[in-house]
Amino acid sequence: MSRSYTVIVMSSDNQNIRKYAIGRGKILLFSFVACLILATVSGAIGYGVHARKKLVSTAEENLKQDAEIVAQKQKIRFYEKKWEEVRDMVKVVRRVLGLEDEGLLGQGGSDLGSTTSLDDSQIQQEITSAPKTEKKKPISLADNPELIPALKEDVGEVYHAVMEQLEKVTETPFILPIRPSYQGDKPKYGVDYYFSSGFKYRLHPITRKRHFHKGLDIATRKGTPVISTANGIIEKTGNAPKGFGLYIRIRHASKDMDTLYGHLLRFAKGIKKGKEVVRGEVIGYVGSTGTSTGYHLHYGVYIKDIPQNPEHYILPEYSESD
Repeated sequence: MSRSYTVIVMSSDNQNIRKYAIGRGKILLFSFVACLILATVSGAIGYGVHARKKLVSTAEENLKQDAEIVAQKQKIRFYEKKWEEVRDMVKVVRRVLGLEDEGLLGQGGSDLGSTTSLDDSQIQQEITSAPKTEKKKPISLADNPELIPALKEDVGEVYHAVMEQLEKVTETPFILPIRPSYQGDKPKYGVDYYFSSGFKYRLHPITRKRHFHKGLDIATRKGTPVISTANGIIEKTGNAPKGFGLYIRIRHASKDMDTLYGHLLRFAKGIKKGKEVVRGEVIGYVGSTGTSTGYHLHYGVYIKDIPQNPEHYILPEYSESD
């Protein structure tokens, strides 16, 4: 016989009393239903809290994405502005270098027509007026990535033209080939050095025969540092007892030029054939080796092996007339 339980229900005035017999099965069923309801309510509350948290998180993520989009748009506008500035600058550079105003960077034309060279005032005028001229809508590389190769090619043309000009400048002799000790901002002609014999016909100091002197003799103190007058590669070093004595010849390939430094006392450390040197680098020291009657440097400049007047390749502030 199954066990049952009696539930007594009494009114507050104790007048009515009722008894209910409830079987164990019903109690278990009631407990199960109550637990089910409680679990359902708890699950609904938990889901609601989770959904609310997720909604808040989504809203914060959307705000963050919106901020990133705004920042990205501002960045794109910034680079488009810089892009326009670069276009204006490159147009001026192309004109100065004599390059045709074509290609991606040349879009929009120019007010200079077919002019291929500018003086300083014209360059300054174009730079000043460029931002004021009406321009086409900026090209967005973000929206047009296919333009990047064309941009690289166009900028590359300007870059290589500039580098070629720069290389020619660095390999062009234009300084005094010695570095004497002196006071002040530059060597003093007649104090630290002087030109004892120029690029001209003369009587040889030893043979006393008339001949053409193919260089410039710079008289100065024994041991004065001799420097390379331009970037280049040492083409030859040697000793000619009946000529330049200890000498160095440097090749400046981009200008098809050579410079020669003779009658040296000794070479600087590390000087040898094939070594790259830069303008101002010490390559040796003034001496009187070879056919010489006193301490001096014989300085020669050659273009395609044809002797040139070295005085034409020394800046005015280092010339005899200073």
